[in-house]
Amino acid sequence: MATMRCEQADLAVTKTHGPSPGVRQDTDPVPPSPASILIVDDDLEVCDGLHTILAHEGYRVQAVAFGAEAIHQVRQEQYEAVLLDMKLPDMDGQSVMRAMMELDPKLPIIVLTGYATVENTVGSLVKGAFAYLTKPYNPDEVMATLKRAVAVKCLAVKAEHVEQALNQSEERFRAVVQSASDAIILANRHGTIVLWNKAAQSLFQYSEEELLGKPLTAIMPARYHEAHERGLARVNATGSSSLIGKPVELHGLRKDGTEFPLELSLAAWKSKEEKFFSGIIRDITARKRAEEALRQAEERYRSIVENSVEGIFQTTPEGRILSANPALARMLGYECPEELVTTITDLSRQVYVDPEHREELKQELERQGLIRGFETQCYRKDGGVIWVSVSARAVRSTGNIPLYYEGALEDITERKRHAERLAKINHCFLSFGMDPIENINRLTALCGELMGATWVLYSYLDGGLLHSIGRWRMPPDLKAVDKPNGHICSDVIARGGNEVFVVRNLPETTYAQTDPTVIPYGLLTYVGHAVRRHGHYIGSLCVVYQQDFVPSEADRRLMGIIASAIGVEEERKKAEQAVGQAYDDTELILAGLPSAILVVNEDQMVVWANPLACQYFSGGRGTLVGHSLSEILPPEEARRSRLPLGLKPHTGEQGSWKQDREFEAQDHIYRYRCFPVAMRGSERPQTGLVIWDVTEEKQLQDQLVQAEKLASLGTMVSGMAHEINNPAQAILGLAEVIMDESAPEKMKEYAADIVGYAQHVAAVVRDFASYARSTSHEGETELDLTERLSDAVKMVRRGPHFGQVEVVTQFQPLPPLRARRTEIDQLFVNIISNAVLAMKDKGCLTLCTCQQAEKMIVSISDAGCGIPKAMLTKIFDPFFTTKDPGKGTGLGLSIAYRIVAKYGGKIKVDSEEGRGSTFTIEFPVVSHTKGGA
Repeated sequence: MATMRCEQADLAVTKTHGPSPGVRQDTDPVPPSPASILIVDDDLEVCDGLHTILAHEGYRVQAVAFGAEAIHQVRQEQYEAVLLDMKLPDMDGQSVMRAMMELDPKLPIIVLTGYATVENTVGSLVKGAFAYLTKPYNPDEVMATLKRAVAVKCLAVKAEHVEQALNQSEERFRAVVQSASDAIILANRHGTIVLWNKAAQSLFQYSEEELLGKPLTAIMPARYHEAHERGLARVNATGSSSLIGKPVELHGLRKDGTEFPLELSLAAWKSKEEKFFSGIIRDITARKRAEEALRQAEERYRSIVENSVEGIFQTTPEGRILSANPALARMLGYECPEELVTTITDLSRQVYVDPEHREELKQELERQGLIRGFETQCYRKDGGVIWVSVSARAVRSTGNIPLYYEGALEDITERKRHAERLAKINHCFLSFGMDPIENINRLTALCGELMGATWVLYSYLDGGLLHSIGRWRMPPDLKAVDKPNGHICSDVIARGGNEVFVVRNLPETTYAQTDPTVIPYGLLTYVGHAVRRHGHYIGSLCVVYQQDFVPSEADRRLMGIIASAIGVEEERKKAEQAVGQAYDDTELILAGLPSAILVVNEDQMVVWANPLACQYFSGGRGTLVGHSLSEILPPEEARRSRLPLGLKPHTGEQGSWKQDREFEAQDHIYRYRCFPVAMRGSERPQTGLVIWDVTEEKQLQDQLVQAEKLASLGTMVSGMAHEINNPAQAILGLAEVIMDESAPEKMKEYAADIVGYAQHVAAVVRDFASYARSTSHEGETELDLTERLSDAVKMVRRGPHFGQVEVVTQFQPLPPLRARRTEIDQLFVNIISNAVLAMKDKGCLTLCTCQQAEKMIVSISDAGCGIPKAMLTKIFDPFFTTKDPGKGTGLGLSIAYRIVAKYGGKIKVDSEEGRGSTFTIEFPVVSHTKGGA
């Protein structure tokens, strides 16, 4: 039994040495309480951190910064462990470690290193270090390693004094071993377990009784058995082992057959009678999991950085790139990040187009520490320039000194280019004048400039020929009018649609033989977009290149916008032609009347006179134009004729517009009547006077007929202005929205609405050209009245008077009505507009539809001021209005009445002053079949 106790005591000694000359001898086998730890590191931050951690755990801590001082301290004092940094100002860590081990061979030295090289890690272990830890260190790992080191030192001290107090030493040894947090296992030279502490029991799930006397292979996975037997034989034969003296990572085998990762610190020694091995084992499952999680996190971070579409960087404050991801290298035109890092040595000079922007960025980072969305221009490797948005932060040391900047770059070149394009498009639209041709010229020039074309033109079909205008940078000898056959533009028009038509490598296509521009002018690429007017494709926006060109999505959207704008100008041109024709017709009618006709302005100056008027009243002056009406009519009549000038024709004040007056001049009796008229070139109100000689009653009758024709003509022209106003207001509202809108999809939607309203204007102009005589059902289609009501509300809502009006709909399904869409839209817009105006921008607008027997019923109700009872019988009369003078033409309800009657329907109104009005419209169900056959 005594022999056994001696053997067990000897097992606690890792290495045995005799006293060395000049070395302090330990006399107390029990370590001082608290244990003394020496920290050797010149990094004050590391020293302070370790000191705080160790002092909190009850250790007595002393720290030095130099190797010589550390050696001196070990010579003078006793320490249970040393934490040694391998990089010191005066000596290398290996030399310091060697000197301290000579002074105290039992002293556990734990190496700290920020450079995990083989020399600093494995090399240190080979030279006697107890363990190594890499910076930044894990406090838990430091404490666990330090506890094991203190335990080992304690074991070594106790082993040295085992011969003095064997029994006490054995108990202390067992107490230390059993209380150790790490598993401690002792085995003899045959690999048989002779000691098994409580931590080992917990770790391997075997009791001490189950494992004592068993081979070590009982707690090893089968794959280690052969190597273990070979190693054990080699140690017994030669005394050398590659595992002794350094921690190794292996796997252990629990009683339940599960494996777990462990760290083993192995030592070997001899007693007088036996050779023993000791192993300190630590379960590193949690650490392995943490390392794996860290590895995966680092892999994910690396993947994010490597695959990011944004350029990610780290740069020094001086302007050198420390690191960059592939996206940044591609963004700046370099093959790889390594080329970028080695090439760029001065960001301000080599990358920033304006070096001052780099300084501004630095100043903002120094001041705020963070910057977002800093926009600037950068050079690419090939000399090209891109726009980027920089977001970065400053990384500082513990002393608040800037170490480097890190952040990301986003290439915003396309966004900038798109914004510039939109600005130029808006500027072009705002610069439009009254001439549609000139506006089309501006649009084609803008298209050519923004798309970098060789030339641009707009071609349209008219009279069977292909006409070209808007000829931006075109060769002067190119025909402006040609036959359409074979031209690419003609094919684009025939194809129609909203898609861009692209033809590349033109000389290799059939167009080289059919289009007269391809070969003579060396064209390689054609890009075209059809232009539509009133629903029909009549033209093509043509963009050509003398080099290969592939339009981007932005280019395609641009061509769509410009083609739509040209279509609007075409429709405006058509509308102006219709208005011009109306002016021509007015002048022809006035010139052909067998009556004297005068047209005067607000100042009662004559602006137009037909030959008969000159014959009657010129008095040898030749022409009446430019003369005052008071020079022609008697003063009293001239004064009376001033009254209608300030009135709309439907006001009917004192019957001014319809009242015939007579006067005498030059022995003749003349009768005249005032009528509203619009002559070419004037936007101000004008009044016409039809004057006829009533000497003979027959002549009077003829003149009255002609006056009615003039009144009808005035109705047409004034009504045209009335009906154009609503969609014009909607177009103006949408245009103002577009000016503030940045989203392309929204702009496209609003532009489509503008085109629709412009088409409506053109249709109204076309309809009014035959207003007085048209009863044709041409162009009728089957219409959904609830849909037309909804679209009418949308059009009125775009106007300036809708305000806070609430719309309530009570729609029931209706059969379709066969009618012209423009007329039904006109009907609903007129009534809804009047309802909104009556409510003065607020109130409830109620729209209802239902079917009663063979009738389709539509009702439109407002909560406005109502209509006086005395006026209800007159509201459908032409020119009658309840509005103030100058605020309506009085044609809206008259036109509505005419439209309803045309389709066999009825319209009536119920109104109460102060409570509102309800207009009820009835259409026969069978009306949708009219003209259907």
